[in-house]
Amino acid sequence: MTALHIAASEGHVDVMKELLLRCPDCWEMTNSTGKNILHTAVQSEKKEAIEFILENYWHKSLINQKDVDGNTPLHLFAMSKNKSLSNLVKHPKVDKKAFNRKNLTPLDILEPLDIVRKRNIEKELRSAGAVLGLRNVFKAYNDAITARNKAREDEEGVIPRNTREVANTHLIVAALIATVTFTAGFTVPGGYEDNEGPNQGMAILTRKAAFQAFVIWNTIAMIFSTCAVYLHFITSTYVDEDKISNRLASAMILVILAMVAMVIAFVTGSYAVLANSSGLAIAVCVIGCFSFPVYYLLIKSRCNDDDL
Repeated sequence: MTALHIAASEGHVDVMKELLLRCPDCWEMTNSTGKNILHTAVQSEKKEAIEFILENYWHKSLINQKDVDGNTPLHLFAMSKNKSLSNLVKHPKVDKKAFNRKNLTPLDILEPLDIVRKRNIEKELRSAGAVLGLRNVFKAYNDAITARNKAREDEEGVIPRNTREVANTHLIVAALIATVTFTAGFTVPGGYEDNEGPNQGMAILTRKAAFQAFVIWNTIAMIFSTCAVYLHFITSTYVDEDKISNRLASAMILVILAMVAMVIAFVTGSYAVLANSSGLAIAVCVIGCFSFPVYYLLIKSRCNDDDL
């Protein structure tokens, strides 16, 4: 600590002036904790010394300087017993949103103080434009979420690992169906009209009933699968196991419906392009429809396993 720091901490303005007269550059020196003379004056609650420092041109280099803990003079004011320090708080150069190493702004530091003093200083800081630190708000929110998750995990376990694995599998299937059906919607069976005219760029098989059925069922499959993907996205923000299980069950139903719609779209699309070969078209339809009883038997078997 320099002699100027000691004079500032005692509020001896005359001594400070004399020291600065003999050593004009000593105002920029800091002590072992990184505090400048404005830090020291604020921490010692010496209003006369603070006013003297703020009257000099070099105070601009001190007013937002941080010590080793990242605290500016305004942070120290928030920690002190000073009831008011308007010339510092309302100074146009002071950074009222500065963060220290604990991610706290001056307004954040007021939280543990007594109610009366906190109310007075908070009013003064807010009127000067000070705000709570968003980094601190997010950190507190994340800490609360982590604590809640840990408490629930200690009691009953938040989300079993196998539930996450099942959810990831469902999500992959839903995303694949959405991708395939989206692609099929623009690479339609039969292709597009290339000849110039009013129908150029239109699907060739537009007037066929089988093609129209393909377009409808393909769209249904894409909508169901994208809804399932969205439901998985929403579910990822939940922490309640019961809610997660319910949402995943809903997503699974949507995926099954999307698979059914995709098979129907495949069958109708194949029939549309194979209409001139009725035997082959019927064979494709029979084989495609054979998947429905297979789906039913698999689902029934799964339900029976749950009942055991």
